[in-house]
Amino acid sequence: EAGDRALVEIPVEGQPPQLLAADLTDYAGRPYRVELTGAVVPSGFALEQNYPNPFNPATTISFSLPQAAAWRLCIYNVEGRLVREFTGENEAGVYEVVWDGRSEDGMPVASGLYLYRLEAGSFSQTRKMILLK
Repeated sequence: EAGDRALVEIPVEGQPPQLLAADLTDYAGRPYRVELTGAVVPSGFALEQNYPNPFNPATTISFSLPQAAAWRLCIYNVEGRLVREFTGENEAGVYEVVWDGRSEDGMPVASGLYLYRLEAGSFSQTRKMILLK
């Protein structure tokens, strides 16, 4: 039946790509390209593993917001002391924070294990990362 509806659904997990495209051919072998149009909205809150890990001198921390939310990303040392805090309020989407291995006062921190925690709405998750100098 003719109409405007999806012929194929491709589930995307993790950090969505900037562009989703496919090169296809029809029954006669003629090629054509299909590209995703519109924004990809995450289906849930998520905190990804930082990359690179271990890192030196900087690392990227990605997280997903399925709806507009105020968020707080805190980095702690192994003693539980706050080292650095990032905050924001964003629409639904995928975001990145780059940590340069410095404390709130701009001083370089020591090599070692650090914990980072995202709080957004009722969501919270903690992960580990390693700074190697």
